[in-house]
Amino acid sequence: MLFVVSYSEIGLKGKNRSIFEKKLIKNLSAKIPESLKFKASVSSMRILLEFSNELSNDEFRIVKEALSSAFGVSWFAQAWKAISYEKLAGLLLESLSQNKQFISAGSFKINTIRSDKSYHKTSVQLNYELGALVSSHFSKKVKLKSPDFVVEVIVNSKGFLYFFERHQGPGGLPVGVEGKVLCLLSGGIDSPVAAFLMMKRGCSVDYLHFYAGSSSEAENSKVFFMAEMLSRFQPSSRLFLVPYNHFYKASLGLENSQARFEVLVFKRFLLETASCLAQKKGYLGLVTGDSLGQVSSQTLDNLKSQSEGIGCFLLRPLVGYDKHEIIEIAKRIGTYSLSIEKYKDCCSIFAKSPATKSRPEFIGQIAEQINLKRIVKLTLEDLKVLEFPQNI
Repeated sequence: MLFVVSYSEIGLKGKNRSIFEKKLIKNLSAKIPESLKFKASVSSMRILLEFSNELSNDEFRIVKEALSSAFGVSWFAQAWKAISYEKLAGLLLESLSQNKQFISAGSFKINTIRSDKSYHKTSVQLNYELGALVSSHFSKKVKLKSPDFVVEVIVNSKGFLYFFERHQGPGGLPVGVEGKVLCLLSGGIDSPVAAFLMMKRGCSVDYLHFYAGSSSEAENSKVFFMAEMLSRFQPSSRLFLVPYNHFYKASLGLENSQARFEVLVFKRFLLETASCLAQKKGYLGLVTGDSLGQVSSQTLDNLKSQSEGIGCFLLRPLVGYDKHEIIEIAKRIGTYSLSIEKYKDCCSIFAKSPATKSRPEFIGQIAEQINLKRIVKLTLEDLKVLEFPQNI
């Protein structure tokens, strides 16, 4: 069985294109079970996956899921190949005679892409000749606009490929070509979407979650299943779990005048802890789900105060998105239903009326007052790590 895999953005990479192609093939190999043997090759800016054996329905579904969730894939299709025009004509008629959608269709068209420009017939000529052949054989009408069925043909240096149905991929760049980042995963709606968007831009994403209660509760919480769900978009990932009880105990001593800034000091604690872990583990940046102006802690003033002095590159892929746009992406990638489940997260310690404006130096003074560096050190001593997929 053969699949043709098309990419879009990778095709713009010029001399570096082979690096992206090899990474995409490596990611696909990691997502497809080893029992399903296949050979991967690159032909005319497309990747061909040729399996040793025909796939069962379940195996086909597994491969389809792998391809539809692999960043870098624009679209893919089950395809057939022919070494000559004569072979193409015969195989095409045979395949169409067994295709239920084509048999029930009232009209069709042929769409040819001539990747090999040295072939002596143009795309228009091939469309006409193949269309006339199929129309005559099956007594079906050719309709160039809005046909009921489309036959697609690719001419390459080795002959012909043809296929009938495209399946959409997620687009973007292959995970890993831009290095590793660490995403603060809260369990809410925003942070999983932020992680998804960074994967789409070619980053390998691991997660850091701050939990209340016990570590065993966190390991069996919705955050675990959220990380597991996101892991289908990349070959592997890690979920780091740390408690925030050390910060909570220290914050109890804050003065009443400081209470409105508690959430901002807490955000500084999150970023300081994440930055320390990221530098130890070699991550190139931190990812947060912040959206400018969405809540009080995400005003421009407060974002500046939280991140002042953080020794790691900060990435906020949702900064220009509104809540409706974020929710739509969350629903599309499947994390929304988990995100809205009840969960005891870090929001439970936030002040009811947090300040909308702050000064970095004032937040820094409060951080020194509660000895934030010591709190970060104690927090990381309780670090636990979970691997995805679970069998690695």
